[in-house]
Amino acid sequence: SGNVVKVFSCKTGAQVRMLEGHTDQVTAVAHNPANILQACSASLDGCIMLWDIDGALMLRCFCLGLPIAAMAIDSTMPTDAFVLTADPPPSPTGNRSPSTRADVGDTHRALKPRPSASISAPSAVVRPK
Repeated sequence: SGNVVKVFSCKTGAQVRMLEGHTDQVTAVAHNPANILQACSASLDGCIMLWDIDGALMLRCFCLGLPIAAMAIDSTMPTDAFVLTADPPPSPTGNRSPSTRADVGDTHRALKPRPSASISAPSAVVRPK
């Protein structure tokens, strides 16, 4: 299903891991530039998950409370994720919270990855299903 991130071997093309934890469609996956063995995934469930790819373990979950449509991590700021979020639906009275935008918002979230491993090349490609 679309809430699982599959990890494939670059050498064989075979699936080697499944990263499970999101409760809605995964919309983005990015390697952690500070640690080649880690990646982040973002989902419409409103969460960014930091993964240990080698062990298929979720290390941290950052819940933003809004569906995440896109995410990027810049190599010059490896502890930060930039996400594009959608506003929550209007309340039954038709009013939106004054702190939200009308259609789309952007969020900057700080991530704290563990120290970088000394590996020269990635052994896997991460693709959202």
